[in-house]
Amino acid sequence: MKKTLKKIMMLVCGLMLCQSSFSQMNIKIAYVDDSSEENNAYLNFPIVSCKDSLVIEKINTFLQLSELNLLKGKEKKHIFERVFHEEDNHSIAQGKVVMNYDLFSNTKNNFSFRLDETYLWATTEYWRAYYNFNPQNGDIYYWQEFFDDTNRKKFID
Repeated sequence: MKKTLKKIMMLVCGLMLCQSSFSQMNIKIAYVDDSSEENNAYLNFPIVSCKDSLVIEKINTFLQLSELNLLKGKEKKHIFERVFHEEDNHSIAQGKVVMNYDLFSNTKNNFSFRLDETYLWATTEYWRAYYNFNPQNGDIYYWQEFFDDTNRKKFID
């Protein structure tokens, strides 16, 4: 009886450890939406939140400066004012006119998402930016960090 109870307790503890290693980090994404049919812009930008204020500050600061050239709270009109420009007559929009994101991973070891962006001026350009962060400390992951020099060259080739 004691052996059976001990095995059950070990199994329960093992399952609890497995569950915690696959659990989410509780990073939440709110978004700023400045979509307007009037100016033909559809702008959605992720704002990260979680319990750790340092993680929030590091991720949001990095993303906002990288993609918006502005920190939320320092804008005069709206958070997109440095990357989206509208003419006075609202007939021609320039700059980033589309921004959307897709969440890929929100686990204990990785917070990952993609930004789809479209830029309009004389021509239209579009691209995707991929971001991966360590959700425990807010540091960004770069793909080069996962390879030593030999394997990095093999990966590039």
